[in-house]
Amino acid sequence: MGKEQMAAILGIGLFACVTLSVYFIMRYRSTAINIPGEERRRQPAD
Repeated sequence: MGKEQMAAILGIGLFACVTLSVYFIMRYRSTAINIPGEERRRQPAD
C-alpha cells in the first residue's frame, strides 16, 4: 500500500504541477500582452 500510495501521490502531484504551471504561464502571457494592448486601443476610441 505504501509504495502504491506514494506512486499515486507523485503522479498526481507532477500532473498538477505541470498543469498549473502551463495555466499560470498562459494566464501571465495573456495579461502581459493582450490586456494592456486592448486597454490602449479602447481608451483612445472612447
